[in-house]
Amino acid sequence: MAFKRLGGLSRAERWTNNKCNIQVVNGFSYVGVFFTNKLSMHKMADSMTVKAKKVLNNVLNSLQQYTC
Repeated sequence: MAFKRLGGLSRAERWTNNKCNIQVVNGFSYVGVFFTNKLSMHKMADSMTVKAKKVLNNVLNSLQQYTC
């Protein structure tokens, strides 16, 4: 995976390693944190918010099983 700073690939630009094409991406998740090519904190926060909402819904659903 290659991380390109700006714009798309030109027609002549190819990234390879041992004759295998390397995918060029604008962002990726590593150890639960979403990184973008511009290091956008907004995208990181959005990613964490989605994960937190899922966990909170799971906890609330678990608590509804108890009667007290």
